[in-house]
Amino acid sequence: MAQDAGTWHVPNVLRIIKGEMDDALISDKIEMLETNVDDVTGQVLGNLIEELMNAGARDVSIIPATMKKGRSGHIIQVIANLRIHQGSQGKSSRKQVRSGVRIIPIKHRLIAQRE
Repeated sequence: MAQDAGTWHVPNVLRIIKGEMDDALISDKIEMLETNVDDVTGQVLGNLIEELMNAGARDVSIIPATMKKGRSGHIIQVIANLRIHQGSQGKSSRKQVRSGVRIIPIKHRLIAQRE
């Protein structure tokens, strides 16, 4: 973008990407489990990731966050199959979660075939 005499010139451009779905994409049904925790050490979070993955979670993410009253905490997100979410939120999460687990159904997830 160039500035000329105090005005900005924005290019007038539209980009369209056309594609087609093919058989290489596999449809998958999952749920996202999410909870907030505070006052948890990195060692506990590392063990929690390992336990959740061993319980069948597809992926686990831990995001640093600022909680109420300025406390530091973490948001734990778990991607899990519909059939294993009870196990994922079971023994591992019960140790650390006091505020409950949000279960977010994901309607559409397409994954590429891998070899």
